[in-house]
Amino acid sequence: MDSATDAGRVLTRRFAGEPSPPTSMRGSSAAVRTLVPFPSCSMATATETAAAPKAAKPIHVYRVKGLSVSVFENRAKTDGKTVVYYKVSAQRTYRDGDEFKTTTSFSRDDLPVLSLLLLDAYRLILSEEQSDSSDAADE
Repeated sequence: MDSATDAGRVLTRRFAGEPSPPTSMRGSSAAVRTLVPFPSCSMATATETAAAPKAAKPIHVYRVKGLSVSVFENRAKTDGKTVVYYKVSAQRTYRDGDEFKTTTSFSRDDLPVLSLLLLDAYRLILSEEQSDSSDAADE
């Protein structure tokens, strides 16, 4: 049960495992947690602003039957050294009428294929890390 108030945009949510309040207490705050208020802004604006500076391209994409797993290489400076780390993103592409859409939700039948794609991504990351460490040893 989620509800939002316009004043301050405060969200209240009942969490799993918490008992439902008696009918007489449904309007009170018993067994309901109030989450921190957040400023009103559209997610599209926030996402566009965050993505605008640099759109990273994956170093490799594995695809099978509408599922794709992308591997991204990221670099950060720590104590004057450049550190390389990898991130993986998984998505499913589907058709809605004439339009193609993507989602990060997967059905039961997607999971075995997705696990194989993720294993391939893991192997690539291990290979890249091994070559990065051998390159650093050569220097």
